[in-house]
Amino acid sequence: MKKIALLSNVTVNSLRIRLEDKGFQEVFCGEGYDSWVQSLLPGGKLFENPPDCVILFLDGSALLEQHTDQDLIGFLENGLALIRNAKEKLVKTLWIVSTLDIRREKILPLSARRVEKEAAALWNHNIRELGGVVFDLEELIKEFGRERFYSRKMWYLGSIPFSASGEEKIAGSLARLLRAYQGKRKKVLALDLDNTLWGGVVGEEGIDGITLSTEKEGKAFHDFQRRILDLKQMGVMLTVVSKNNPEDALEVFLKHPAMVLKAEDFVSMKINWDPKPQNIAALAQELNVGLDAFVLIDDSPFERQSVREILPEVIAPDFPKDASKLSDWIRELADEHFLFLEITEEDTQRTRMMRADINRKQVQQQYQDIDHYLSSLDMALEIHPADDEDIPRIAQLTQKTNQFNLTTRRYTEADILRMKEDPAYRLWIGRV
Repeated sequence: MKKIALLSNVTVNSLRIRLEDKGFQEVFCGEGYDSWVQSLLPGGKLFENPPDCVILFLDGSALLEQHTDQDLIGFLENGLALIRNAKEKLVKTLWIVSTLDIRREKILPLSARRVEKEAAALWNHNIRELGGVVFDLEELIKEFGRERFYSRKMWYLGSIPFSASGEEKIAGSLARLLRAYQGKRKKVLALDLDNTLWGGVVGEEGIDGITLSTEKEGKAFHDFQRRILDLKQMGVMLTVVSKNNPEDALEVFLKHPAMVLKAEDFVSMKINWDPKPQNIAALAQELNVGLDAFVLIDDSPFERQSVREILPEVIAPDFPKDASKLSDWIRELADEHFLFLEITEEDTQRTRMMRADINRKQVQQQYQDIDHYLSSLDMALEIHPADDEDIPRIAQLTQKTNQFNLTTRRYTEADILRMKEDPAYRLWIGRV
């Protein structure tokens, strides 16, 4: 993602700087704080040197200042038409359009606020029909808090509606979206067991002595496991890296009634007394992924630090000391490192496929040469014209690393759908 155009009806230069600080170096804003319409008009600068990505933010309250209730809906409809036209011309550009949040500024009776709600609903519905990526500003504001998100002082000083912390939230969320689109999310979650998936040490306290239940204190770990299972169901590969007696640890998976995660939810388990960096390196080789694909969750500061020093590519975040914070913490961790734009059938089956691949590798060791091994797999290549059900997977494949995408071009589902409907293209998909 080299060149990003940031368009808005308010000043977004400080947001541009925050994005550049997060590694996106060629971010430019339209000239003037209300230049988004001019930028989208045919013949505008946006079309002279098309960017890789267009990010469009509109501030609802600024719109209300600039337009009467009578013409606001019409203005937004015209803006949506401009976006549609620009998208048709800039087919290789990723579009990220924000939902519209309208802060109540005027002192009005309840009946008069209908236009504001209709305007936001019109915009928010139609941008989802446009294709591309929707940036849910409304949801971000709800989570962060409206009073903290906006700043009246910054608005009067420089036509910037957001507080510094609110703007940082936007920049962080945008950066994660862009990295997810580029396929830069992490792939593997490596998990410790004792005092991580459950409270206590199973080797000392036994299966009945650990803290894990569907109520009271043990429910914090139960809910934590449910969120980890969410990640597995989205396609994140779960592994265990634990210093433990295998028999003790596996007994919890097999027999504890409050255990959400089962042994079959993991692509591989390293339960032994070897150093954790050594086990993670072995997992990387076994799963055929880089070390930078890993995130380690471990309650031990010593273990986290050893991994950071020996395997600096691996993310090893600090672990909450208070178990009640685990569910919120894992959601934030997922947003930071495991954000998916779309989920495909292949994603939901990734654990099963990886476990099968590991089994194949073990079988391969029984054969003397690769030809006999491949013959034993009875593989078949199926190639057929792509149908609508294939579109999410095709788009996802274009967003993977360049090892699997020699053209380096990335496409959204809307892009692939346009190709499918365009007689100039022939769209095929292959499966092994």
